[in-house]
Amino acid sequence: MATFSTLGTAGQFGNLNPTIVSNQVQLVAFTNLPWPRLINWKSHNGAGSVTNVIQSTYTTAMAAVADTGADSSSAAYTTTARSITQTAKGLDFLLTLMANEFQAGDQSHVVDTLAKSYAKKVDTDIMALYTEAPTAAEIGASGTPLTYANAFVPAFSALAAGAAPAPYFWVLAAPQIAEIGTESQFSEWQKLGQAWLDMKIDLPTGYLGVAPWGVECYYSNNYTASAGNHGIMFAREAFQLHEHMPFTVAIDASEIGVATRSIKFGGTTIYGVGGVRDTSTTNAWVADVVS
Repeated sequence: MATFSTLGTAGQFGNLNPTIVSNQVQLVAFTNLPWPRLINWKSHNGAGSVTNVIQSTYTTAMAAVADTGADSSSAAYTTTARSITQTAKGLDFLLTLMANEFQAGDQSHVVDTLAKSYAKKVDTDIMALYTEAPTAAEIGASGTPLTYANAFVPAFSALAAGAAPAPYFWVLAAPQIAEIGTESQFSEWQKLGQAWLDMKIDLPTGYLGVAPWGVECYYSNNYTASAGNHGIMFAREAFQLHEHMPFTVAIDASEIGVATRSIKFGGTTIYGVGGVRDTSTTNAWVADVVS
């Protein structure tokens, strides 16, 4: 073991500062996530792992009595709430001495690995919320390709009928891009998207460059394939993500020079995400589009 006697300290990994890595992971992850601009992404720093989101109800103003000015009737105002539970998510991995040395001290490979893991977890959790949609807003069927007429229009109509507030977004499962992309309503918009690229305008990650009826369309590789490929059309107000602790990296150098000759990284975050309207199976502000 004398050959490795110089590994008594973490000097070889001194360039890997946990705080710097944590900040870089957040920046890289957010460039790979459209969600912070598509849903309500909130910081929650209070005590407790469960937060209640109050749902305001719709009431109708009553006509006043002409001669007295008094209300002709009154309406009771009540609120309901849905809970979002925050949980810890983590990833541990070992970076070997040789892997670090061959990167000449460049920590971008570490940042990239952790950022992609974090982005994939968030993306997967949100895409799984297609189950929020009411039965009436489950558009399409497994094995049936999407079209503008049988998917986009019914999904939009379902949100409008549910009084969902704008803006709306549509996030397709990746295999659904080929199904919908040749429709004229999307191909014409793609020409505009190409014009934006020619003007070197930055487009959000995952954006397909099309927005029929003002509904920006995105795609995700982390969809839930259960009895078909599920995409979701939703109002921004349909979902919330409550972040208790941003993605934070810790480094344990205790294993350097022992057995694995590596350094252990631990990436941890605490957040909760869920629907905030109606119930988990009757959220009128989201539509499940399956093919």
